[in-house]
Amino acid sequence: MMSVLQVHQLRKKYGNQLVLQDISFEISEGDVIGLVGPNGAGKSTLIRSILAIEEVEHGSVMVKNISNQSPDFYKYVSFLPSDNYLYMQLTGYDHLAFVANIYQLEKKAIEEVIELIGIRTYVDQPVKSYSYGMRQHLLIALCILTNPSVILMDEPFNGLDPTSTIELKELIH
Repeated sequence: MMSVLQVHQLRKKYGNQLVLQDISFEISEGDVIGLVGPNGAGKSTLIRSILAIEEVEHGSVMVKNISNQSPDFYKYVSFLPSDNYLYMQLTGYDHLAFVANIYQLEKKAIEEVIELIGIRTYVDQPVKSYSYGMRQHLLIALCILTNPSVILMDEPFNGLDPTSTIELKELIH
């Protein structure tokens, strides 16, 4: 199977503290990988380093042979952050339309993801009226809207009720 994501020798320090020490791995198409460890182990730092949000001392990251230093990298990678980065005054649909516009997607793509995630009943309401779980559903919809090759999720089950957790697990598979 073809390798989609290649991480090679990532090293990251905060001051004198080595947080990531020569991390290397590859992920193939269709793989679902869980990153597990105690708080402070560097899981979020690794994800942010892969995304070039964090600068690393050494190493490289490639998706489909495109470096994370290239803007083209983000055509193939999507990120679900642990923090909720949504505009409270906008509707869920406004968020989806904004991303669709950037990626030059048709309205049909928005409608498909609304149905897939099951957010039809509230997608036209302002995000400030959403529960935490509803916001998480919107973030997931935003993540998959562009049909990325790789989706990185930082604590994706935060705030989800048991039924939504099961649905997200099924969607991931």
